[in-house]
Amino acid sequence: MNQHEALAIRHQVRIRLLAALTGGRRLDLAAYAKALDLTLAPVRYHCEVLGAAGAVELDGGTAQITASGEELYRISQRPERRQQTDRRRRDRRRE
Repeated sequence: MNQHEALAIRHQVRIRLLAALTGGRRLDLAAYAKALDLTLAPVRYHCEVLGAAGAVELDGGTAQITASGEELYRISQRPERRQQTDRRRRDRRRE
């Protein structure tokens, strides 16, 4: 996994985006932002980060997952990956 891929799955919104896109679905970003009660700007930003990692293809206001995006989503769901994320959150709260 390269640095862009590792950064792509560090944020929960990105993982949720990948989950919504699995199975080859095309997602309208504005509708997705509304469903999450977010503005379009952060959703588009997170899609662009995923796009830079090669996980998502952006086409106007829609996004579609790539094969590497499917793999990143599988990696993000591994129990050891979730434990590492939880540990980092606990450490930040203590500071």
